[in-house]
Amino acid sequence: VTPPEVKSIDLVNHYPDYLNLPPKTIPNGGEINAVEGTKVDVGVQVNKSLKSAAIVLESGDRIPLTEETPARWTGKLDVSKNDHYHIELADAAGAPNEYAREYKITALPDKAPKISVVFPRGDSEATAIEEVPLSIKVSDDFGLKDYGIEYNVAGKDPVRISLATTTGQTLAADGSHLLMLEKMGLKAGDLITWTAY
Repeated sequence: VTPPEVKSIDLVNHYPDYLNLPPKTIPNGGEINAVEGTKVDVGVQVNKSLKSAAIVLESGDRIPLTEETPARWTGKLDVSKNDHYHIELADAAGAPNEYAREYKITALPDKAPKISVVFPRGDSEATAIEEVPLSIKVSDDFGLKDYGIEYNVAGKDPVRISLATTTGQTLAADGSHLLMLEKMGLKAGDLITWTAY
């Protein structure tokens, strides 16, 4: 009698909503590398009809799979921490799979964006009619939706200016803006502060 066995594993990563990333299909996979909070659809192709199938995590959880067809079982897995898993099968007679390969789950942290000021560096003085260039560099491990500068003249509401030039997400970008002091109605001694986002 042929024991049950896994023929292949297909994965579909559904990333957290805030990343605005489309689902990623990984055919003939098994290893899971995804940002924390990703939900993974797991599709398991098997060699014969089964009584049951499950994802068994090294950390102790057991996730039952659902029969989609006699040769395909599916389930969902949440990526919250590093772990390992294997697929546990039982055929109609209750015989288990003889070899259950271990697969690694790597939960990637979503790091904060990196922002650096290119120009100006530090405090500076300017006349009320000058044009002051502001320049930044930004990057993020999973992509930037928006980036820019925000400036504030003492006693007035802050002004936010997006410097994003594309509609899609980008991993790194340079941004610059020319601050035209003459159009801002400044007086001697007015203080302007600015930050990048």
